Amino acid sequence: MKCVFSALVLAFMTLTLVGGCDVNLHGTHNSSQGDNDYFEEPITERSIKYSGALETSNLFVDSFAKGQLSDARSLLDPRLQAAVSEQEFASLHQKVQENFGSFVEYKPMQWGFTTTSRLPNTVVSTKIVIHEGSETFY
Repeated sequence: MKCVFSALVLAFMTLTLVGGCDVNLHGTHNSSQGDNDYFEEPITERSIKYSGALETSNLFVDSFAKGQLSDARSLLDPRLQAAVSEQEFASLHQKVQENFGSFVEYKPMQWGFTTTSRLPNTVVSTKIVIHEGSETFY
């Protein structure tokens, strides 16, 4: 799989965790409708098992947007916390602000979940987040 990054906030941490771009992603579920990925929808019966991941993702976006970095970082998988120091995480937050502008909004019931064979029993939750200058993915 070729890695392409448009504007990912936590991509480098996720890729660090799974060990490069060959992440063997499978089991993708999302709330999109056609070409519109920025769409809210109740979690489907097929994806209800990931509702805890959605709740955690929303808490993460809220904390990160407010600059409550300790709270946001504490919501990360322990392996991500170990891979990225508090200073690196703070630097990431600053870079997001510099590159994408201030936080504007996200939709709490917009969701995307992916599993990977590289990390059994791990769910990657993706949120679309709007900043002043760009739409990005957390």
